[in-house]
Amino acid sequence: MPNPSIRFKLAIFLGIFSLMLCAGIYIGVRESFQQGFIGYLNTAREQQLEDYGQALTEIYPDPTQWPSFSLADNWRLVSRQLWVRVRSIEGERREQGRERWGHRKKRQVGKLLPVRLMLFDAAGQLIVGRRPLVGQPLIKTSLVDKEGRLLGWLAEPRLLQVASEVDRLFIEQQNHLFRVVALIALAISLLISWPLSTLLVKPVQRISAAMSRLSSRRDYQARVSITSRDELGQLADDFNHMAETLGEYDDSQRRWVADIAHELRTPLAVMKSEMEALQDGVRDLDLSAIDSLHQEASQLARLIDDLHQLSRADQGSLSYELEPLDIDSLVSQVMDRFAASFSEKGLTPKMEILGKPRTVNGDYQRLVQLFSNLASNSIRYSDSPGQVQVILDFEQFKSSKELEISWQDSSPGVGDEHLEKLFERLFRVDRSRSRALGGSGLGLAIAKSIVKAHRGDVVAQHSELGGLAIKIRLPLSEVKREKRESKH
Repeated sequence: MPNPSIRFKLAIFLGIFSLMLCAGIYIGVRESFQQGFIGYLNTAREQQLEDYGQALTEIYPDPTQWPSFSLADNWRLVSRQLWVRVRSIEGERREQGRERWGHRKKRQVGKLLPVRLMLFDAAGQLIVGRRPLVGQPLIKTSLVDKEGRLLGWLAEPRLLQVASEVDRLFIEQQNHLFRVVALIALAISLLISWPLSTLLVKPVQRISAAMSRLSSRRDYQARVSITSRDELGQLADDFNHMAETLGEYDDSQRRWVADIAHELRTPLAVMKSEMEALQDGVRDLDLSAIDSLHQEASQLARLIDDLHQLSRADQGSLSYELEPLDIDSLVSQVMDRFAASFSEKGLTPKMEILGKPRTVNGDYQRLVQLFSNLASNSIRYSDSPGQVQVILDFEQFKSSKELEISWQDSSPGVGDEHLEKLFERLFRVDRSRSRALGGSGLGLAIAKSIVKAHRGDVVAQHSELGGLAIKIRLPLSEVKREKRESKH
């Protein structure tokens, strides 16, 4: 038996939820109505009790007469007198309502059973009626004379449930109406649960179909149309972004494999042709031939070392020993190390420091490698005569506690379309020229991995000198420069 679809599960859930909701509403409305109706009856009885109290104080204003009411015959006579007076009070109230509102305000008055009435004197002693049970709730009204003095109380038990058959019949009729309304609401909810579940699941089905195309057929062009801005719309947007990223990664991986094969094949082909020439006697085994083979072997070894370092960086196995470093001293040491190479290429190096120098948490060897790669890149690709300018700006991003290092060289520059690709592995603006100059196309990729490992950022821009500007931002250390002992 196939597993039920999510649409079926959602429809079942909506149906069960609708059933529980309608049942809960029905029970709540029924109980609320019953309690409200009992409250209404108690309120009406409170008004009736007040009318009886008014009638009693008008007919028998002297409380010394009240003890005689305990006799059954006397109480029946008093009850009839009170009832007649209450009807008179009700008539007066209707007349007042008609004068005030312009119509007759009807009010049904029922005769209170004498056996339920309780009459208490001012001291709280029961005169007439059955003594209430302990804790039994009562409806009470105070009896006062014209001067406002308390004469006693009239009371009767408060209704806790419907006692009248007429009232019970009325409540049952209302409950029946509530049941009919609840069943109609439930039927409507069940009817719309299936199309509603279909509507809700449709975006999920579109995402599922696109995911199937992506996973089974490697169709990285699969996209999901975004029709809403809710969570499903965000999920569709995330899927589209994922598919685009996977497509770019797949293309990059294919180019990466092809480029590696090409880069490895070139020096190997040169070495093979050189050795075949030596074997065939076309070329003599002299120092020049050995130097040529050594140069190609060195190029191949450098390429393999760079690839190995990048793979270790991707795996997170490249170790970094961070410590507070005087970054200006470190850059100065690298510039001094390449001074002869700069001079030989006809490049004039210049280093400038803006603001008060501070320390940076970094790995000494990795940062030396970073700036050595930048120096080699400038020497390899800058025309002669030219310039190399390094600016360490401690002031511009002082508030964010960052240092910006700008490494700039002179022409030739790089086109706008190539700036973002400079940090890609094996990317070269001019492949033939780069290979002739000994470049592997991995120097800037390694530089970027080192900067990222130091929680920094690096971008390539056009240089004011006409060439390339590599701008690096590194977080500054909290260790003060004057309190640190240099280890290098």
